[in-house]
Amino acid sequence: MTRIPKLNPIQSHLAIFIGRSEGIPVHYDLTKSLGRFTSQDGDRYEEDYCMKRPLAYFLMILLASTLLASMMAISAMQDSSPTTAEDKVPTPPESFTNSLGIEFVYIKPGEFEMGSPFHERGRDKDEKQHRVKISKGFYLATTEMTQAQWNRLMGENRSKKQGDQLPVTHISWVEATAFCVKLGQRDSLNYRLPTEAEWEYACRAGSTGPFPKDTSLGKAGWYDGNSEEMTHEVGTKLANAWGLYDMQGNVWEWCQDWFDDYPSDTVVDPLGPSEGIYRLLRGGSWYSRPEHCRAAFRSRNNPELMSSGFDGFGFRLVLDPS
Repeated sequence: MTRIPKLNPIQSHLAIFIGRSEGIPVHYDLTKSLGRFTSQDGDRYEEDYCMKRPLAYFLMILLASTLLASMMAISAMQDSSPTTAEDKVPTPPESFTNSLGIEFVYIKPGEFEMGSPFHERGRDKDEKQHRVKISKGFYLATTEMTQAQWNRLMGENRSKKQGDQLPVTHISWVEATAFCVKLGQRDSLNYRLPTEAEWEYACRAGSTGPFPKDTSLGKAGWYDGNSEEMTHEVGTKLANAWGLYDMQGNVWEWCQDWFDDYPSDTVVDPLGPSEGIYRLLRGGSWYSRPEHCRAAFRSRNNPELMSSGFDGFGFRLVLDPS
C-alpha cells in the first residue's frame, strides 16, 4: 500500500472538488487526518489518483493562483484605504483642568440663531437675529476667573469684595488678554477670550430664549433681584445644559471682539471687525436688571477700563484644542 501523504486544507478541498468533477464519489472524512479520502464503499484513494493527473494538476494551480491573487488584492486595498479627517484628529476629551485648576468643558461645533427676535422683552436694536455657524470646537472655562486663580499667576487683584472663590473683578480687556498670553506661555497652550459668537453659543447651550432652558434667571445667576448688591462665589447657581456656571449675572465678561453691528446673512466663525473703539462685554452682573442678563444682550466699553460705576469687569477663558 502506497503511503498517503497529509495534505494542507487548500489541497484537501481542491482534491475533493477534482475528484467529484471526474465522477469519483469522494467525501471528506472528518475523523481522519487531512489528505485521506474515502469512497462511499470504504476504499481509499491515493493522492496520485487525484493530484497527479495533468488536468487535475492544472486546475489545482489555476485555482490556487486565483485565490492567492484575490487575497493579495484585498490586502492592498486595505493598506491603501484613504485616511479621513476623523481618523487623523482624535476626539477631544469632554473636560480638561489646567495648571491653575481652571476646569474647562469641550463645546462642540454647531449652529444657532444669534441675537433676539423682535418680540423678546427688553430687546435692544443692536440684536439683529442672524444665523451663525461655529465650525470648530473649543474649550470654555466652566466658571468666571476666580481671585485665587488670578492671584496665582498675577500676584494680586483689585476686586472690591475679596475672596478666593469670588470672581476677579475690575479687570480691563487689556489685562485679561495679558493674562491669557502669560498663562499660555507658561502652559504652552493657546488661551484667549471667547469671541462674542462663541460666548452666546455657549450661553444658550441649545436654548432659544433669553434665559437658560427649563429654569429661571434667579436659579441660574446673580442679578439685582437676588445678589444683595455684591458678587458671589462662582458655581453656586445652576449650570446650563453644557455645564457652564454664571454665564448670566455675577460679573460682566469680556469678549475678544470689537463692537459692531451684526450682519444680515449667515456667518461662519465671526471675529468681528479688525478695529474699533469698544470691546464687547456679555452676561450682565450682580448689579444688572434681568433684561441686561439676557443671552442676546450686548454691552461694550473702552478696553482699557476696568469697571463701569459699581460694576467691575471680569472674564472667563477659552482654550483652543491642540
